[in-house]
Amino acid sequence: MVSAALKREQKGSPPDVVAEKVQRVLTMARPRARYLVGKDAQLLANLVRFVPTSALDTLRRKIFNLPASGSRAASPVRQGVPR
Repeated sequence: MVSAALKREQKGSPPDVVAEKVQRVLTMARPRARYLVGKDAQLLANLVRFVPTSALDTLRRKIFNLPASGSRAASPVRQGVPR
């Protein structure tokens, strides 16, 4: 998961994009509470609004190479509790 996340981070927007937005917002008379910043920000915001949570979870599992929901690999490990 960490490897996949790092690869996606390298393809993201440079920190300057966020810094410039923060600088602009801090100088506004009436800034909004939230701003979308970065390459995939609008796409991700729309996915969350229009795609069911279960479908998003499946997509996240695929992107980050995580085990399927309900698999034994996805179950939390509890010390002292046999599988």
